[in-house]
Amino acid sequence: MKPIFVDTSALYAYLVATDVNHPRAKEIGQHLLQTNHPLLTHSFSVCEAVALLHFRIGLEAVRQWEETIRPLFEIVWVNEAMYTQAMRALLTMRRAVSLVDAVSFEVMRARKLTEAFAFDADFQQAGFALL
Repeated sequence: MKPIFVDTSALYAYLVATDVNHPRAKEIGQHLLQTNHPLLTHSFSVCEAVALLHFRIGLEAVRQWEETIRPLFEIVWVNEAMYTQAMRALLTMRRAVSLVDAVSFEVMRARKLTEAFAFDADFQQAGFALL
């Protein structure tokens, strides 16, 4: 079973009850966990999610991520080559996306993943299916 790529938008929505996407994120997340579906993200997305959790919600939310959620993921650690490839792609894109999303697209293509757990339309515009 191929992993599902999980974007920052889904990580945040899953953990934050006040996020507009929280109910849907909980539904999808619980289904993925119940079916033991492999989950994958990358270190830039983790960094982005932790920063959002820390500064918007507080350190306890970061602790929840680190102790209960992160162990469920395979994390692709972004190296210089991956960064360079994503930056090159970012600089040639016709639409504005973040560097984090550009890395996500590169990771998904490298792993031949087609589905993302995300609430970010940029994934669909890049040719990936959203859960």
